[in-house]
Amino acid sequence: MKTKLIFGSLSAAFVLLASSSHPALCIVTYLIGFSAAVVLTILLRVAIFKEPTFTFSVGLFHYCLNKAIQIAGRYHAWRQRRDINRLKIVQNGVLLRILKLNGKTEYGLKYKLSHVKTREDFVKAHPVTKYAHYANLVQRMTEGATNVLTKEEVLYYGATSGTTGKPSIVPQVKTMFWTQGQYVFMCLRHALNLLPSRLRYGRTMNLLYNPTRLLTKTPSGVYLGPVSAFQRLSYSIWRRDVYTTPPMGFEIADSTAAQYVHTLFGLRHRDLARIDALFASLVYFMFRTMEQNWREMVHDIREGTLNRELKIPVEIRTELEKRLNPMPARADELEKEFSQGFDNIGVRIWPKLTLINSIASGSFQQYSAILREKYTKAVKIYTPWYASTEGILGYNEWPEKDGDDVGFLLAVKSVFFEFMPLENSDDTEPATVFAEQVEKGKEYELILTNFGGLYRYRIGDVVRVVDFHGQFPVIQYVHRSSQQLNIRGEKTSEDVLLAAVAHLNNLFSAQHHFSRIIDFTSCESVLLNLKITPAGQGMTPFYVLFLELQGLIEEDREKLETQLGAELDRFLMKSQCKRYGYKYQRDKEGLAPARVLLVVPGSFQRLREFMINTSSTSPSQLKIPRVLFKQPLVDFLRNAIVV
Repeated sequence: MKTKLIFGSLSAAFVLLASSSHPALCIVTYLIGFSAAVVLTILLRVAIFKEPTFTFSVGLFHYCLNKAIQIAGRYHAWRQRRDINRLKIVQNGVLLRILKLNGKTEYGLKYKLSHVKTREDFVKAHPVTKYAHYANLVQRMTEGATNVLTKEEVLYYGATSGTTGKPSIVPQVKTMFWTQGQYVFMCLRHALNLLPSRLRYGRTMNLLYNPTRLLTKTPSGVYLGPVSAFQRLSYSIWRRDVYTTPPMGFEIADSTAAQYVHTLFGLRHRDLARIDALFASLVYFMFRTMEQNWREMVHDIREGTLNRELKIPVEIRTELEKRLNPMPARADELEKEFSQGFDNIGVRIWPKLTLINSIASGSFQQYSAILREKYTKAVKIYTPWYASTEGILGYNEWPEKDGDDVGFLLAVKSVFFEFMPLENSDDTEPATVFAEQVEKGKEYELILTNFGGLYRYRIGDVVRVVDFHGQFPVIQYVHRSSQQLNIRGEKTSEDVLLAAVAHLNNLFSAQHHFSRIIDFTSCESVLLNLKITPAGQGMTPFYVLFLELQGLIEEDREKLETQLGAELDRFLMKSQCKRYGYKYQRDKEGLAPARVLLVVPGSFQRLREFMINTSSTSPSQLKIPRVLFKQPLVDFLRNAIVV
């Protein structure tokens, strides 16, 4: 409000001053007044935050960035509203633009894509594909071949996370960035609008990690690696000193050290209003790091030091230590709050914390639930978009909505969509429907055609259509088609497991066996050492659910595991009673009862570190798989079982 008064008063004063003058002079005078108001506003912000490194140039960059986001976001929102009842026209336009752009490529000529005039012709001319269809072509492109899948120059090759299977390599071209940028701006604008205006110019905690060790150069000289690694390499905003972590902090390669540094510098900023992270799991693990290391962090804040045990290169450590002046008063305040426990600790140590901007839907609901129940309580969690390496697929147009039922408006200008009914998933050439033909309440596997040269491509995501906004479908992510326990063809998906874990948590925590389930994953018994197969169960396969509990009260671990396993089995039989589903296989003794195994506290945090250190997955993109197929990951948790 004060800022608006400053703008209004100064602008009005200058206009009145020049009102009797020449019109050109009036305009110039007004612009001078407006500029003066901007400068005064920024100086006011600098004075409010009272931080030596929050200089006028930093404040000016903040101001200009926020205004640019607001203007671009408002413009693209207007364009979106204009098209809300033109779904078929917009999607046809996207498809024809892709085909025109890439019709003369080697691949386009093979499938005669330039001759396609309608989407119906496209469906007839091109099969539904998976990554194996493109693997050799992409390999040739990385070796220097051009005009193969796409006419445009490849900016970099994005590698999928690979946490649920072998990574796929997806060409990224300029048009993809332009088409996806409109959704990024709309979501960033929503995030800004969730903050009171007086809090939009302070520093944000950004849990961004340095995955550049995962970047390699192809023989053609183009980078290949996780999307987050290339974005960090390309975008310089993190270098502008606008986050709580100093620029050199984002250079730390060791994820454990980087997490400590992000948390430490965030704690120094009492007025923190916003936390940004790609996934809610990163925010959760930040609070776990805080809970486990708060004594060391309080010491570092009090003394102006940086933990000597962290694996940080000397030159980075030197630069960070220059920013670590002693803050004894802040250290005393933090120590007092930490010593009283970590319930709602986020708001207690950061009284102005208003927003967590992070993906919290789908399999990340487990982490957002813990944030809401324990660490941050009523702090708003905004899930901005639903995206993959292949493109932005949906965006959250309703920032005011909270909870786990967030829906995404289809990003119809990013890619061309087809939807495959799940009953067709095993067909050799599955039938699909177009975006305006989907039905509310039904689940589909997504089929995409994008500007990077993937055509009618199965990305493996299953979504549910929950509503319509105008003609645009509103979708929710349900599960990965590959993330299923499927011993006898019963296909128990990760969303069913997520619901089962929520049921176990509600039932057993209410009975005071433990405070809550922290994390989980599962596997099929064939991956386990048979020495832990239950007596009398023989060789009949079964499901295994690994659980990490907090506040374990039940002294008889084996008894609790048995009770949890029995309840899990009952839940799966009740929810998976379709033909040939879990209940059918249990009744026919094709499956033995499901079993729960408890792992020691901290197991999933160590599993995450193990996956980072032994795979090509970026720390920012890593997802704990809800179904394990890789033997080393199963062995890791098997060795963490409570005995």
